[in-house]
Amino acid sequence: MYTNIVKNLTIYGGIMNCEYEAIIQIYKMNKYIEEITSKACHQLKINHLELMIIGLSSIDKMNVSKLSQELKVSKSAISQALVCLQLKRLITRQQVEDNKKSFIIVPTEKAIQVCKDIFKVHKEQAKLLKEEIGEEKYQAFFSTIKQINTILNKKEVE
Repeated sequence: MYTNIVKNLTIYGGIMNCEYEAIIQIYKMNKYIEEITSKACHQLKINHLELMIIGLSSIDKMNVSKLSQELKVSKSAISQALVCLQLKRLITRQQVEDNKKSFIIVPTEKAIQVCKDIFKVHKEQAKLLKEEIGEEKYQAFFSTIKQINTILNKKEVE
């Protein structure tokens, strides 16, 4: 499939345009990440949004508003996902001391373990990448991704 896309782009544009190549490579990386996360979702019987909620709430104190902003999903969708996660005993809601109406999301041990398993696979792949391309290129790659995300997030706000 990818070969056909590349051939078509080459024929259409003469020498392949760098933007097309970038889109194709990003698509391939996304498919790889999606495959790994899909396995975890299947294991826990949750969807990708719920998995991202578990992941984000494992590394930072998150409430509905913050999750909605981070994931660019409505507060209603976050609330629905939280109900499902609570029913599956993958998260708990912890009341904030200062504000009785506010709460943060806390993943359970079961949820944290599955996230660790997912990240273990990602870490193994990252180690392989570092060995193949070297630490400097590896760090430059992630620095560039962060810059791109920052720029794209600014454009969405405008």
